[in-house]
Amino acid sequence: MLIFNILSFNRLIITPFFKSVYKPKILTFIIMGKISFMFFSLLFLACSVFAKPITTNESTSLTNTAPMTLEIISFSLVDADTDQVLLTFTSPTFILDRANFPNLLNFCIRANASLDVQSVNMFVSGAASSSRTENVLPFALFGNGANNPQDYLGNPLNLGIYNISAVPFSEKRAEGTQGPGLLFQLTVIDSNLDLTINSFTMVNSDNDTFVDLNLFTIGSPNFINIGNLTFDNFSIQVNTSSEVESVRLELSGPINSTRVESVLPYALFGDGNSNPVDFFGEPLTLGSYTLIVTPFSDNQAMGSQGAPVTLKFTFFEITPGSTPNQSNLQTSNGITKVYPNPVQNQVNLEFDNKVTGQSAYRLLDFQGNLVETGTLSVDNRQAVMDLAYLKPGSYILEVDGEIYHLLK
Repeated sequence: MLIFNILSFNRLIITPFFKSVYKPKILTFIIMGKISFMFFSLLFLACSVFAKPITTNESTSLTNTAPMTLEIISFSLVDADTDQVLLTFTSPTFILDRANFPNLLNFCIRANASLDVQSVNMFVSGAASSSRTENVLPFALFGNGANNPQDYLGNPLNLGIYNISAVPFSEKRAEGTQGPGLLFQLTVIDSNLDLTINSFTMVNSDNDTFVDLNLFTIGSPNFINIGNLTFDNFSIQVNTSSEVESVRLELSGPINSTRVESVLPYALFGDGNSNPVDFFGEPLTLGSYTLIVTPFSDNQAMGSQGAPVTLKFTFFEITPGSTPNQSNLQTSNGITKVYPNPVQNQVNLEFDNKVTGQSAYRLLDFQGNLVETGTLSVDNRQAVMDLAYLKPGSYILEVDGEIYHLLK
């Protein structure tokens, strides 16, 4: 439009004027000037039009460049014998019961990554140990066939805990930009296994002999009068079902000990390496103990875990013919006095901290056999027990888990 207006103005006004006033030479000069002006005007306009798309294209090219996404999205469980994906894990931990996969003998773990990932460093520790760099899809924990990447290489599905990690990279051989790693813990158990703690046996560790096969009762407090024992050092043997391969023993009380036993017999304080029946012992120390034992299906507390069992026992000392005294009484429950002692027909208990309420009690004979159990009613800090029926002898009174020596 600009060019058209310039040409029209020249043709209608400027040219006629100069024809009538100036000589032809001047007219020729003016015409040449107009032609030069028109040429440079067209050149300027062309440069302006064609320069703008160049700037726009450069800006668009920079804006549309998308960043890389380097991410391990999830892990999948693969049957390495059939190369079939069985599960994809969406949480950081998973407990796999081998009983639900009876045909799964060898497994592999696949790392599922975003499209920009070109290689992955994969690691596993615990029940299996391996580390490798995967450069070809699928990214497999134990690798895959050289001629067939879908042919997963596997590892036996042993019981235990597998700690798995994967780290993505933008180039092959774990080079280029590194993305954030992903951690995963797989615990393999087998609910079909019989992992049971059957019983406990007291051991005289001075001569490695059993004291009493029925001395301990699981689920009830056990009171053992060490005044009846003729040895100084003791141990406890844990008796389990045949599928138990190791146990963890945690003892608290006057003696504290934590250990894992992987070889029979499972002994509280261990045994000789060359002679497993050479029980190591600790002194018979007065007080109350708690022993927690947890069975496992594999050595070193690995594999499937069975139900823990708690054994509570108290060592006290009353020798035949001894006279009861207040030092026999454990007073943390607030019992300050038990009288008369020796007992005639009834015994009175006075409580320091309990004004009213109920207190559980057990009465045992001198050998630790249960004579009576029940509940005492505490009123105005006092309770009364009728013991007229008892035969003469020594007895153990246990109130709320604490003991006192009575004579009748």
